[in-house]
Amino acid sequence: MNIFLAEPQRSRSRRTEIFLCVLCGSARITSAENLTLNDLNDIVMPDPVSGWPPAPGVWILQALMLGLVAFFLIRKMSAYRKNAYRRAALTELAQVDSVSGIAEILRRVAIHAYGRETVALLKGEDWFQWLEVQGGFQGSEKVRQALASVYSDEAGDTSALRQFAEQWIREHTC
Repeated sequence: MNIFLAEPQRSRSRRTEIFLCVLCGSARITSAENLTLNDLNDIVMPDPVSGWPPAPGVWILQALMLGLVAFFLIRKMSAYRKNAYRRAALTELAQVDSVSGIAEILRRVAIHAYGRETVALLKGEDWFQWLEVQGGFQGSEKVRQALASVYSDEAGDTSALRQFAEQWIREHTC
C-alpha cells in the first residue's frame, strides 16, 4: 500500500516537493523531479465481481414474480374452464336453425348458470324480462315475438333471436 505525505512548499520559485513513500515497510524520500516511469508500480485491478449467486433481493423478486405468474395463470385457466358452457352453447347455436332450438339453448344455458330453481318457472314475458335483466341489455320487439312464438304455431324471426342469444350467452353475468 502506498501512502504519500506532502510537506508544505518551502520556496515558490523552486517546485520541489518531498514525498514520503512507504513501500514494503521502508521509508524513502524522493523528489518529484527524480521520479521516472520505472519507479511507479503497476495498477493492480481487482477481480471482476461475479454475477452468481445473486443478492437475496433478486431471489425474493424472482419468487414474487413466479408467484404472480402462477396466480394469474391459474386464474385464467379457472375462468377458461368456468366458461366452457358458453363456448359449447355458442357452437350448438351455430348449428340450430329453428326458433325452438335457439330458445332451448337459451334455457339450458340459463339453467346451468343460475340453477333450475330460478329459471324453470319463468316463461313468456317474465322469461324475456329476466333475460334482459341478466344480460344487461334490452332485446328488440322481434326477439320478444320470437320467444313468444315458441309456444305457438307461428314462425318467429330466427336472425334477431340468434343475435340476441349470442349476445346473451357471451355477456350474461352469473
